[in-house]
Amino acid sequence: METTSILLTPTLVAAAAYTAGDYVGPTGTSGIPASPASNVANGGGTLQSLLLVDTNNQGVPMDIYFFTDAAWASPADNAPWSINDASAAACCGMVSVNAYRPYSATGLFGFATFPYGAIPYKCAGTTIYLALVTRGGPTYTPTGLRVRLGLYKDDPGG
Repeated sequence: METTSILLTPTLVAAAAYTAGDYVGPTGTSGIPASPASNVANGGGTLQSLLLVDTNNQGVPMDIYFFTDAAWASPADNAPWSINDASAAACCGMVSVNAYRPYSATGLFGFATFPYGAIPYKCAGTTIYLALVTRGGPTYTPTGLRVRLGLYKDDPGG
């Protein structure tokens, strides 16, 4: 096996002020879409880790939920985090970023691994959708966050 990563850049509301427990409304009505597994890593692998890059230097702890269904119902941006039963059933994992480290004078990064094991990411046509939920009160620019998913990919050479 070899490793690679998937870089995702959500589009946020400019200068949106969030409070603890708010959904950080990223691009799309179903959260941040990660490419179908068939488009990355020679057909997929397993998602092992998450790197959250905060270019706005906020350093706020966050929970990141992963969904396997585009139909999960996200709350409105800046609204308290809550989902219905059907959406909860589509959730396939969650990680928490609890602390950050500086990477420059104006940026931070936080790291997390999946506490209950890696998420398989092998099905052709499957897209994973991410939801960010803040546990603090940050203010972000439209591209103030980046998400990099660590993927252990299938070795095409066997």
